[in-house]
Amino acid sequence: MAPRVIVVRELGRSMEATNVVTLRVFAAARPRDPADLVASAVVPSGDGEVEAAETAITAAVSELLPFAAPSRVRVRPPRWDVEDLLADPPPGAGWPGESEIRLACRQPVYALERDVVASLGFDGDLLLGWRAGDAIAADLA
Repeated sequence: MAPRVIVVRELGRSMEATNVVTLRVFAAARPRDPADLVASAVVPSGDGEVEAAETAITAAVSELLPFAAPSRVRVRPPRWDVEDLLADPPPGAGWPGESEIRLACRQPVYALERDVVASLGFDGDLLLGWRAGDAIAADLA
């Protein structure tokens, strides 16, 4: 078996939810030690759907590897995958704007407002940094 496997359970159904299960093998350090097999599928996270998805994923693995004795370990969802953490605070509740706490001979403090490019994710951060660099370079010139 390859290190990565995609199992399509029923070819006539749409390629979504637990009809498509991905498997990844993580080999053990020594040949006789058990290997880790991670099986996953992209499913909705509603009430009761997670348990049904876990059962379907386990069934797919059992169909593929009938002589294996799988033990299921539940993994917590990653914290970065929560959409509430991606939203920027409303104006005035996040980073402050330019403040007058520095001496007049010092450069001003710049505020980078992410709310305009927050939906772009990492690309928005790159764009924001690029624009900030251009603005600071123009002030220094």
